[in-house]
Amino acid sequence: MEMKKRKIVVGVGLWLAVTASLLAVALALVGLVVLPLFGLLLHYHDVSSTASPGPVPVISDVRAEATSVGVEAKWTTDVWSTSYVIYGTTENYGLVSQPNDTLLTSHQVLLNVLNGLEPGTTYHYRVVSKGSGGLESRSSDYTFTYSWTGPPGPVQVISDVSAQSTSGGGVEIKWTTDMPSTSQVVYGRVKNGSWEGYVFASQFDETLLTSHRVLLNGLEAGTTYYYSVASLGAYGEPIESGDYTFTYNGVAGP
Repeated sequence: MEMKKRKIVVGVGLWLAVTASLLAVALALVGLVVLPLFGLLLHYHDVSSTASPGPVPVISDVRAEATSVGVEAKWTTDVWSTSYVIYGTTENYGLVSQPNDTLLTSHQVLLNVLNGLEPGTTYHYRVVSKGSGGLESRSSDYTFTYSWTGPPGPVQVISDVSAQSTSGGGVEIKWTTDMPSTSQVVYGRVKNGSWEGYVFASQFDETLLTSHRVLLNGLEAGTTYYYSVASLGAYGEPIESGDYTFTYNGVAGP
């Protein structure tokens, strides 16, 4: 009987010793592998949660230069950033150019009669750039005088205006002019039975052409749009078409 008790005690002791050894090994593995990984995760979380959105662009060398088709606002930034201009006849501004979301360090935005400028009028303006991290910077107030007084040559003619769905899902607006000129489209939706007016504009293309194409994206499916095409000739003479419509069905065209 005594021998059986000793065997049981020895067996229990051996089991406890083996279990303790295995537990020690498991704890060592936790210390060597799991805890460092947990620390890395905490470090990653800490770094990502406190990451800087990037530097604020520093704007310099702001100027406005007269061109044959309007006034071009120019400036530079120390980091890659977007471009647009706020402007108006007072320091309250009230007008905004079409934003250019391309990240640049040398910026230029063309303003002319298609952007609401009146000949012989002085305008206040500020240039604006937003860095890749979303931080925006605005310049001080500057002024320019728009001195264009009228076309020195014949007024151009717009014809063959059309709209067609594209394979990429947008709508391409086409037209021709009898003289080389720039390209832009203004457009607006019919919403709840009412036209909202020309509240959208394509990017201004200052390339002088006689055959024009402008692709419109971001349109709402099943929506009717009014649109008008506009061109400026080599001497800055503006011309706009009448009103046209298309209905975007949200699918690719032929």
